[in-house]
Amino acid sequence: MNGDPYSFEFKIKELQQLPYHITNNHHFNQVYQSYYNCFTAFRRISQIKTLEENQRFCTFIRNVLDDHLVVLPHLMMGSLEISMLQSLEPSRLDEFMSSMIKSRVSRRVIMNQHISMSKSFSESQYSPTDEMTKPPDYIGDSFQYCSPHSHIRTSYDLIIRFMQSVYPTLPMPELILAGDDVKFQFLTNHLDYIITEILRNSLKATIENFIQNNNGNQKPPPVTVEITSSKEEIAFRFSDQGGGIPFELTESVWSFAKTPELAQVYLKNLHDLSDVDLQRRPRILEKDLLENEALNETDNIENTILNNIGQMELSGDEDDRSILKALASRPFESKLGISLPLCRVYTDYWNGILEWSSVEGYGSDVFL
Repeated sequence: MNGDPYSFEFKIKELQQLPYHITNNHHFNQVYQSYYNCFTAFRRISQIKTLEENQRFCTFIRNVLDDHLVVLPHLMMGSLEISMLQSLEPSRLDEFMSSMIKSRVSRRVIMNQHISMSKSFSESQYSPTDEMTKPPDYIGDSFQYCSPHSHIRTSYDLIIRFMQSVYPTLPMPELILAGDDVKFQFLTNHLDYIITEILRNSLKATIENFIQNNNGNQKPPPVTVEITSSKEEIAFRFSDQGGGIPFELTESVWSFAKTPELAQVYLKNLHDLSDVDLQRRPRILEKDLLENEALNETDNIENTILNNIGQMELSGDEDDRSILKALASRPFESKLGISLPLCRVYTDYWNGILEWSSVEGYGSDVFL
């Protein structure tokens, strides 16, 4: 955890180096103030020498995690407002957003892992047999063994259930799943998010293309997911016949920068999806972060879309798919414009590759 104060310091400097009218954006300024408070609070914490001190430290970082749930929504809204004003070059905005989100992911993974390992150690003191039942390569609750087939089918089922409520009289696209079900350890919420966003796009395009161009077909074409693996890599290919997109738009889908017209629409959708006014949310100050009791400032945004996105770095419990369910069943008309860029940032963070190949008039392949 020694690196966290320095991580905040680097991000504070990065924000300070932006043009003043960018840093002065309300949403970016909220991120700046939150990071500054956390940086100052971290510097006041002395070296941890006892279990009791570590317990207090775990409470502190829980407060930090809760306070920063709205950092990602603020970054998303800020980037759209900057796009509306066209006050920053698209390439620089993408670079800034990627850097901020990757740094945020890193901090949250480390903090959650520290809490998880501390809890595991504390429980082992009272029940040593629990420690013996864990696999030899156990690295904390944050990283769990994944079954690609299970995660893909779960995402598909949730999306189809939602689509059936939108199109109750139409047949749904089938899922063809090919390849080995290779088990691997990963942060399951990130994997679920990436898979769900890709499948949502494929299934949505397929059913809409079927409605528009149905030439007497009884049902829409299937969506195919192929999985291949080697000793060091696992590759997914998502294939659909949803009509594809123009070649000149292929790269723009990965960018946080939007045209002013699209940015205005996406920003409105973001506000509509949230049940909380972020501008009125009380700011947690340095003194609050250092309190020994966990704060409950985020209770008022529980179960909103933005809160679910903000909790993406929590461990994914197989029995609790509330985050995945909320993301999979958000309205199709509520386009955010940041889903695929966010997927690529998560993929880049884990040293992966996410590419899109499309044939206009036929369909698309997405490679993960």
